[in-house]
Amino acid sequence: MLGDAVKQLPFVTALALTTVVKRAQLAEQAALPSVFDKPTPFTARGIAVQPATKAEPTAAVFVRPIQAGYLAIEETGGVRKPAKRAIVMPVGAAKNVYGNLPRNALSRMKGRKDVLVGQIGGVGGIWQRPARPKGRQGARVAPKLLIGFEDQTKYEPRFGFRARAVQVIKANLAPAFREAVTKALATARR
Repeated sequence: MLGDAVKQLPFVTALALTTVVKRAQLAEQAALPSVFDKPTPFTARGIAVQPATKAEPTAAVFVRPIQAGYLAIEETGGVRKPAKRAIVMPVGAAKNVYGNLPRNALSRMKGRKDVLVGQIGGVGGIWQRPARPKGRQGARVAPKLLIGFEDQTKYEPRFGFRARAVQVIKANLAPAFREAVTKALATARR
């Protein structure tokens, strides 16, 4: 009986480690809506797992590189500088169901006749010109800020990926090993 268990040890280790990181992945994906307002499916798919094998007994839960590019500052906090000219902040513009600007929204707005790009009152952005009042009556209406341009934004740490993953792994490691040993002994060749 003990000899069977020793032979199955690489399988047990790989199975238990993979099970634990998959549970951590599910916990991270489940936590996204409570951390972020409306996370996109792309962001949820960014949390991935590297399974363990008998030959390589290490497993990992991680954030894919593209998603890690914008989630890293949510994990650590800090100041984000723009990649190009400015950080685009939607103010009065229509947003998609996830609260983001739709694709090509900037280029569509720039092409409109009632929109201007520039600074008004020291605030840079994309502004919508008000409709002209009929005749000379009517008070002047100020332009409406659709999209503001920021030179930097400050983030507080709020994602908690690492702490959550460690907590789930610690809580599930021993039970996962017990389950893996039971499964390995039940399926072992005699």
